[in-house]
Amino acid sequence: PNPVGSSNIITINSTEYVKTYSITSVTGALVREDQIAQGKKSFTVNIDQLPNGLYFVNLKHTNGKSSITRFIKN
Repeated sequence: PNPVGSSNIITINSTEYVKTYSITSVTGALVREDQIAQGKKSFTVNIDQLPNGLYFVNLKHTNGKSSITRFIKN
């Protein structure tokens, strides 16, 4: 997992255009879900309101594929 510093903003990079993303906690609770306007390969997400812990980011791509990445908020 990629530790996130004190900036509370993460940048998500993908090799494919992203249509939607969701963030879940390590317990599987959905903490955020959103659409990406016009599909982008890179975007930022403010995680200021999330408590410290391990999170998973599920990316849904415009081509129908999906991928998962993770980060740690310290």
